[in-house]
Amino acid sequence: MVTINLLPKEILAKQRMRDLLFIVGTVCGVAVGLSGAYYVAKVTEHSRLTAQKKSIDRELQALQPVVQEVKALTDSEKLLTARKDLVERLLGVGLVYPRFLADLIGGGILPDGVWFTSMNTAASRTAERTIASIKVNLSCNAYDKFVIADFLGNLENPPASYTGGR
Repeated sequence: MVTINLLPKEILAKQRMRDLLFIVGTVCGVAVGLSGAYYVAKVTEHSRLTAQKKSIDRELQALQPVVQEVKALTDSEKLLTARKDLVERLLGVGLVYPRFLADLIGGGILPDGVWFTSMNTAASRTAERTIASIKVNLSCNAYDKFVIADFLGNLENPPASYTGGR
């Protein structure tokens, strides 16, 4: 079969150009439509996120006094815990040194004529923070050697009137 085209070439070229412009216009229209839809979606998401941020900021402003109160309570809890630990530590050793000195002086161990020039103590503690032992370094003076000898003898063998621990 033979096809004969009776239309002039200019009309065919115009027809092809129109078809090509229609295709390009359709593609551009679809691209513009998709870009517009993408833009609208992004603007909608941005406005939603902005509204959500404002809501969260209002919530944060409402909760800020609570956060400050919790921080203040935490700080006072730390302070009270430190005070409690100090009181427990002082109660654990509070009467040890006065009793030690009372036993040393009033228990017959320290004879008359001896006086201390310095005293250093170091306490070792158990896991419960109680004193297990006390290491005492004493520097003392006396009127004569015999009083020092009596003092050393009393330290090695306490008199019967001594009631303290050994």
